[in-house]
Formats: sequence, C-alpha cells, structure tokens
Amino acid sequence: MVGLMAFTDRVEKVIPPGRGNRHVMQMIMDILTFEPQGRGTSITGALEYLSRLQKRRSIIFLISDFYDENYKQALTAASGVIPKAEKRGFLTAGVPGPAGTGPPCMPGGRRNWPL
Repeated sequence: MVGLMAFTDRVEKVIPPGRGNRHVMQMIMDILTFEPQGRGTSITGALEYLSRLQKRRSIIFLISDFYDENYKQALTAASGVIPKAEKRGFLTAGVPGPAGTGPPCMPGGRRNWPL
C-alpha cells in the first residue's frame, strides 16, 4: 500500500494508502497536477499531522527543501512524534532550493539523499 501527504506551510493534500496500478497512476496524476496554495515549509506541522493520521507500520520518505525553522528538532524527535518510527523506517531526501542551493545538512547523523 502507498499513500501521499503533500505539505507547504500547512498540509495541503492527503491521499490515503491504497493498492494496485490504478491507485498508483491516480497518485502520479495528482502529484503532476498538484498546485500548492501555501508558501514556505513546515516540517514540524507535517510530522504532527502524520502522527495523528498514521495507523500502520510504514516506511516514511520525507522529501523537502528543508527551508524551515526548527525542523532539526522535529526530525530528531521524529521517533517521539511518530510512534515507533525507528521500527517503521524514516528516510529523508533533499531537493534543491532557490538558485540551485542545496538543503541544509540533516541532524543526528540521519542519512540525506539529494535528489
């Protein structure tokens, strides 16, 4: 099963987990046509929302520009924000920001894969 949560300074779109090719193709179309309304990045807000939303064991991929205040605290505390995150898997990937600048380094020795 695969789902998606898109966020800016607020959670903007949630696609519940589903199965099958039709679900994956619909998710791809939703991603390609998604137009964010908010400005900025709130990783803390997204993690808090995810902690209320998530019910099953999952692998979480956080793809962000990481231009957020205090996001390091939120990621470091992710095991507390998202119950049993260490058993579920929590991976981060950074995307280039304005003018090709890269994302900041990740806290706590977490692995960051630039896209």
